[in-house]
Amino acid sequence: MHELLRTSSKVYWVIIVSISLILLLIKLTIGLGYIIGIAISTLSMKLLITQIDQMFFYKKFNAWIGIPLYILKSFLFTLPMIISIVWPQWVNLFAVVAGLLSPKFIFYIQEFFFKK
Repeated sequence: MHELLRTSSKVYWVIIVSISLILLLIKLTIGLGYIIGIAISTLSMKLLITQIDQMFFYKKFNAWIGIPLYILKSFLFTLPMIISIVWPQWVNLFAVVAGLLSPKFIFYIQEFFFKK
């Protein structure tokens, strides 16, 4: 998993930063929503990768850590949506959802089209 992230991190960040800047220039609320969604999705992906590495490569898995980590990741995905509902003048809900989903789509597209 680290190898996938290492090889695709440059393309990933170039795409994310360019989309974020374009959306910020179009409308501030859309850009902020997208950036918040991207940040939370990236953090959740890092937590998932750490958990998978612990389980498969280091043979360490503790349910007392795994279950709260799963709850934390679930809460992380709902937090930006709640923020966008509470402050719709600052954060766009649809941009948050697009930001939460776009890292997965970017990795799929990159693996499908740019595979070496």
